[in-house]
Amino acid sequence: MLLSFFGKEGHNNLDISVFLEYPPDIVLEFFQQSFINISLNIYQELKEQFADPANLNENIPKWVLFIDKLLDMEDSLYALEENRNLDFVGPAYYIKTNTRFFFYKTCFEHEGTTAQDIAEMVELNSTPAIDDLIAKHYATLKCKPLSRKSREELLHDLQICISALEETEHISRQVMFQRRLVEIRESFLNAPYAALIEPEKPEEKPDKPVPKSSFLGGLLNPKSRTAFEEACQQYNHDLKVYYIKYREYEKACDRYKNSLKDWEFEKNHLINRSIEDIKKAKLKIKKGNRIIKIYNEVLNNLDIHPQYQNITSLTRFYYFLETGRAVSMQECMNLYEQELSLEELKESQERLERNIMATVYYLHSEAAATTELPPPEQPEDLIEMIVKRLREHKQIET
Repeated sequence: MLLSFFGKEGHNNLDISVFLEYPPDIVLEFFQQSFINISLNIYQELKEQFADPANLNENIPKWVLFIDKLLDMEDSLYALEENRNLDFVGPAYYIKTNTRFFFYKTCFEHEGTTAQDIAEMVELNSTPAIDDLIAKHYATLKCKPLSRKSREELLHDLQICISALEETEHISRQVMFQRRLVEIRESFLNAPYAALIEPEKPEEKPDKPVPKSSFLGGLLNPKSRTAFEEACQQYNHDLKVYYIKYREYEKACDRYKNSLKDWEFEKNHLINRSIEDIKKAKLKIKKGNRIIKIYNEVLNNLDIHPQYQNITSLTRFYYFLETGRAVSMQECMNLYEQELSLEELKESQERLERNIMATVYYLHSEAAATTELPPPEQPEDLIEMIVKRLREHKQIET
């Protein structure tokens, strides 16, 4: 599933923002060979907005008609709303992308996929493109004479390199996304016949309670008779719930059988589409790697050590040049190393002070527990008191 790229635990749960911002065809592109979970509250909200004549959102009627008519889930969703014994209904099948739909009565525990996630997926799925300013800078790299650069030229080079690092990170994510897409499409091509998944059967039919033997009191015992009657009542309730759920399972099986009728044709279409997606993804990967190579050449052209080729270091170099603290890259590197040394020294000093204060406060509590004198108010006084006691103890021993 492509949305697992974000690492969300509930990536199959769709947020209401997805339905408001995107039509079904764009969303389902990222749920091929997968499933979608929709809460009943979201469906009801879509229906309410669909019935509102003042609502002009074009995506809402598309989703309502998609769910009610194309998936044929209107009756099942009405049953889910009215029957307190149903927790969910589904799956419904959309075989053009081989996507299963499940509808749940309660809201989801984990955060779902939002419109922002879909927007990022659309961006990641686009063809990598080189930044215009970086491309122009790269084109002039070998044309410039080797001479000492001015402060303005160095600032420009640093800004270009910072942009190149930011763009490299984005394009690397695009390349990783396309590789994930290739894996998913190839997985389907390796087992296309196992792609359409059958509905899961409901729980086992409840067992009818059996009366105890009439010997030794048996049903003649009032307690046994009451327990048996309660067991019968529970059985009747459980049997009713079982038949309700089984009826929804039969509906899901009917939807599965209807999907099988057109699956052979759609399967071949999906196979061809997956092959085409793999070809496009590999071209995007190739182009992305080519752009990253150009960005690396831009970074290497900057006269600094590779260990400083990161956004944090270059941003600091830019500040040194902009404020006049340095006039060359060598001076920027020296200043940066001095600052790192000072920060390390400061952290080491703070760590030492924390350890000393922790020891002092520990000794403070120990002294308060072992002496009748009132404990000193300041840690400095405690140190003097401890030193004094050590000297007195030494004199007694001698």
